[in-house]
Amino acid sequence: MSAAQLPAMLKALREQRRMTRLTLSIRAGVSEDAIRSFEKGKGLPSAEVLARLAAALGADVGALAAPPKEAA
Repeated sequence: MSAAQLPAMLKALREQRRMTRLTLSIRAGVSEDAIRSFEKGKGLPSAEVLARLAAALGADVGALAAPPKEAA
């Protein structure tokens, strides 16, 4: 996983699914502050939390490390 790409992808996937940070935090079992920190690049989730975030977003872990797609 590229730590530099994670914040942008996490936020992009969350927004594509029209999910608030609160909704994602509840579904992934982490705090809303943790989601905010991950999206701002101020912290990295553990492998376990990353897997829970991906599951909550309906994505695989690899999707969180891929570069965000440009809006057409």
